[in-house]
Amino acid sequence: MAGIVIGLTLAFAHIVGSPLTGTSVNPARSIGPALFAGDEALNVLWVFIVGPLVGAVLAALAYRYFKKALQ
Repeated sequence: MAGIVIGLTLAFAHIVGSPLTGTSVNPARSIGPALFAGDEALNVLWVFIVGPLVGAVLAALAYRYFKKALQ
């Protein structure tokens, strides 16, 4: 079930985010274009690196919380 949820979440992010802002959900893919685009792209690059890390920490905390709540 987790694979389906992850896949649908990524698909949703691409379908909604890419046409509106050209965003990427892969930090490695965000770094390359930012290096070539210059100052403004490099100034906001931190969002694409810090965002997934913060999301991962929040997901881990939510997992621990719900795992304890369901036992």
